[in-house]
Amino acid sequence: MRTLRAVLIIGLGSCLWGAGSILKAQETAQDSLSTPTFFLSLDAYYRLASTDEESQGSPSLQHGQVSLGWITAGVEKQWGRLGGQVKLAYGSRARQFYEESSSGPISHVREAVVSLDVSDKVSIRAGVFPGFYGFEADDPQENDHYSNSWAYSLSTAGQAGVQLEGQLTESLSWMVGCYNDAFSRFLPNSGVICGGYLSYEGQAVGVMFSTLLGHTSEAQDLLLLNLVAEAAVSPRTQFGAELVYQPFRDPGSSWSAYGTLGLYCSQQLPRNFSLALRGELFHDRGGFYFLEETKVVAGTVTLTKAVENVKFFAELRLDESNRAVLGAGLGRALALLVGAGYLL
Repeated sequence: MRTLRAVLIIGLGSCLWGAGSILKAQETAQDSLSTPTFFLSLDAYYRLASTDEESQGSPSLQHGQVSLGWITAGVEKQWGRLGGQVKLAYGSRARQFYEESSSGPISHVREAVVSLDVSDKVSIRAGVFPGFYGFEADDPQENDHYSNSWAYSLSTAGQAGVQLEGQLTESLSWMVGCYNDAFSRFLPNSGVICGGYLSYEGQAVGVMFSTLLGHTSEAQDLLLLNLVAEAAVSPRTQFGAELVYQPFRDPGSSWSAYGTLGLYCSQQLPRNFSLALRGELFHDRGGFYFLEETKVVAGTVTLTKAVENVKFFAELRLDESNRAVLGAGLGRALALLVGAGYLL
């Protein structure tokens, strides 16, 4: 893995060294330079729960008060083969995803990436990335539900490092990367984390297998295996599934693991309404997040309405566990949430 890290870093240096000459050659070719693309997203919600406490997933959602999810803004620019993108975030969602005890104001950085297209089918990227695996995303605007799954709660919010990406065919793509850490973007790590994915995107079916492995800054060894699949059975109906298996080993302990299985269904309705269902089984066999042998079954129903750049959510969620881990010493949590998000 150290060899892979050295290869990627050397490759990045070589590409960036050549970036200056690329830009210089394009100074007179203004038509090849794109205009900046700006990004703005914000959301807020109101949630009532049977436990009268914040939710146990990530991000944890407050009970009984109007709350800001986050405000996030950014800009993207392309200079021929060279590109750059920066996104900043502020709010409770940003603090839970990105805040680290030693990172200070830099924890508001959601993404900061420089990319170089080596060819039409291969590019190299360096910086702070969003998480590259899983069915769901950081921003509720990109999800069918406002709350996130347990698989997402336990995944990483992003990594800092170098990625090499490529396109094998029109529908088959790949990525390999080398990162500072799995669960921290800025803390020093004497080890190394490597990962990547292989993705197929057909006309009606998509499948992606992702992995992340290595030694974290907290001296934990881990191996993440993630499989995501989705299929459009009609222009208005989609099904999806996510399977996660993550072996891990804490210092001085033997290997253990947790796993999740999530099933998704979404149906587009008239007048820009959409109905989405999510069911999930989470088994924390090794005590990665909860007590050992904790099992959680969760079901979520969400109705959304899109009005131009605004997306409204009405969500009902039930979580049930074999242990009292869902707040207020209870093994069951029922929550009703209404929210709205704006995306520019």
